[in-house]
Amino acid sequence: MINNIQNENYYIINNNQNIFNINTNNIIYNNSNNNNIQNNNIYNNINAQSWIKIDRNKPSLGLGNIGSTCYMNATLQSLAHIPELAEDLINIYYSNKKNNNIKKNKLTTEFMKLMINIYFPKRNKDFFAPYDIKNIIGVKEVLFRGNEAEDAKDLYLFLIETMNYELNGEKNQIYNDIVKLGIDLRDQYKIKQTFLNEFWNKNNNSPIAKYLYGFSVTISKCLKCGTKKYNYECFNFINFPLLDIKNFLKNKNNNYNEDYVLNLEDCFLFNQKKEIYNGINKMMCNYCNGFEDGQIQRIIDISPPVLVLVLDRGIDNLLFK
Repeated sequence: MINNIQNENYYIINNNQNIFNINTNNIIYNNSNNNNIQNNNIYNNINAQSWIKIDRNKPSLGLGNIGSTCYMNATLQSLAHIPELAEDLINIYYSNKKNNNIKKNKLTTEFMKLMINIYFPKRNKDFFAPYDIKNIIGVKEVLFRGNEAEDAKDLYLFLIETMNYELNGEKNQIYNDIVKLGIDLRDQYKIKQTFLNEFWNKNNNSPIAKYLYGFSVTISKCLKCGTKKYNYECFNFINFPLLDIKNFLKNKNNNYNEDYVLNLEDCFLFNQKKEIYNGINKMMCNYCNGFEDGQIQRIIDISPPVLVLVLDRGIDNLLFK
């Protein structure tokens, strides 16, 4: 994916590790031999000939409600119906079982068992009640201990971050950003590769990271000297506001049209828009050694194979004021 940065002579690194000049679309540097996803150790103990496949033409079981837990069922079903993720985790479970390495009291183990129950039920059932995973979720996080309705986004984050941590054992998820100053294009590439290599070295046992984690870069630019600062970080969902049409079109310098229908492209453009910092909000520039007018833009640099979008009803008009 080549990210959309308008009206600026800028260079983009895409998923194939080609560096493009956005104005000419010419590849000026190639590093296709360096694969971002390194050392998939999760497959070491699985015989490829005995790999369990999900029949995607066969319906899976639904989940029964346990009180007001539709938020939980919807989140579990959304994750369980990523076929590649489900297959990876089911096969890890059976590999661990074969090697007597089933880890009890682990959220990931219960999630694996849940997927086995809905995709490969032992007997004819109309639905499966997820009591076991509900209990372990409650043990690990008090917010979800009762049977009241909670926020599905909060549960999603809790599930994937906890399972990613459990799958990687002693290794912990990277949350620290790598922030560097520089103008030279190859310096930017080295900064990015340092971050990616460090991330995958600590997350190479996790299909959660493999399918659900992407990478963004926040570019801070001094409008006086042109120096850019690159801040790389991982993300596992994008928060999209439910935009107010009138304010959105006004922000785009378009006349209000009551027939205009907002779409995902509008949300992506809004999410990656440039913001100018001036007046009392000037940015500190280390090269100019002082506070100067600046510009900040957050870009989705590498999209995850499965991109999770959250439509947020709570942040619409405020973003335009």
